[in-house]
Amino acid sequence: MFIPNISVLLLATLGVLSMANAYTLSNVHARALLDRRQNNNNNNNNNNNAGNLALNPANVQSNSALTGQEAGDDPAQADSATDKANFINFCTGKTLTNGLQVQGGSCNGIVMGDIPSTQNMVSSIITSPTPGQDIAANTAFTIQVQVANLQAGSFTNPANTYYAAPQALQGGKIVGHTHVTVQDLGGSLTPNNAPDAGKFEFFKGINDAGNGNGLLSAEVTGGLPAGFYRVCTMSSASNHQPVLMPIAQRGAQDDCTKFTVGQGNANNGNNNNNANNGANNNNNANAGNQGQNQGQNQGQNQGQNQVAVEIAGYLRSSLFAPLSSNITRLRDECNVSMSAQKDILQDAQSQISNVIEPAAAQLIPIATELNSVYQQIDLLEVGLSLRLPFPFPTLGPYQAFPRI
Repeated sequence: MFIPNISVLLLATLGVLSMANAYTLSNVHARALLDRRQNNNNNNNNNNNAGNLALNPANVQSNSALTGQEAGDDPAQADSATDKANFINFCTGKTLTNGLQVQGGSCNGIVMGDIPSTQNMVSSIITSPTPGQDIAANTAFTIQVQVANLQAGSFTNPANTYYAAPQALQGGKIVGHTHVTVQDLGGSLTPNNAPDAGKFEFFKGINDAGNGNGLLSAEVTGGLPAGFYRVCTMSSASNHQPVLMPIAQRGAQDDCTKFTVGQGNANNGNNNNNANNGANNNNNANAGNQGQNQGQNQGQNQGQNQVAVEIAGYLRSSLFAPLSSNITRLRDECNVSMSAQKDILQDAQSQISNVIEPAAAQLIPIATELNSVYQQIDLLEVGLSLRLPFPFPTLGPYQAFPRI
């Protein structure tokens, strides 16, 4: 009789892998960076020492004396202005910028400064709000921008150091910060006229280093009224001048995206409704001065609330959500595996009930009959060996055959 062996192995493994990324929130103090950068510049050569007002001949750039059309390469190009002394006296007789935001216009004689390599050009992408996203009216949300190749966190006093020092590099990257500005586009996301640069609904100079990996954030406390909007970044060196790049043909250093507010299809699932952060951010929108005077107050008021908000947001987006997702996924996989093993067990039980047990019932009488045949064969063999007359006498229990 064939009796099969059925071995069922049921494995249910639930593993939870949580990746703890080192998350360092560092606030880079703008004044310390500025002092270090200015000290480095002062040590570069004696030309930068106080009291030395002469242009060092070694710093003269000869191409500034050329119009660019000496060879007649392209008559469609404009002639460059020329000067044999690096335009050192270009602002003579004009209103000097002198670190101020001169609304009537001015002339700034500060050199442009250090320019990065093509491997360190600034680039930005707005990650929140997303294109076309609708946000609930008058509800706080977060603007987030991911910036590459910017040593963010250096923000000088815009009241008296505006454009007052050259662009500087640290580790080959521009030292500075970025701004975000939101403008009302009127009644459509596709207006035909450019918005007025003097008008904006929200402006903020982001003067911290963000998450340390290029992700910078600004809280729009109180949200915006219903409408159609454009949000843009403005990347700057420490003294608020637009960042300077090494080549003309390149991607843009800044980004813009369009979104709506209160248009009936609010989708606030992208970490935009962080109502309990930014309570100390001051939205001092002032079209006259382009919002640059916000820098002092906003930089002072972010502090611990900004750090707490970023830590909470990081935990929600980078640790807890994946952990919950992994638990749900592994639970579902375990349920599927257990259901499959249950089906195997039920099939095996069905085979035992429907095949093996009926077969065993039929084999038992056959086995009994075979056992009787085997006994007769044994008697025959013994009788032949003893040469007994056939048929053999019936023997009682424990009775031996007679010897001849």
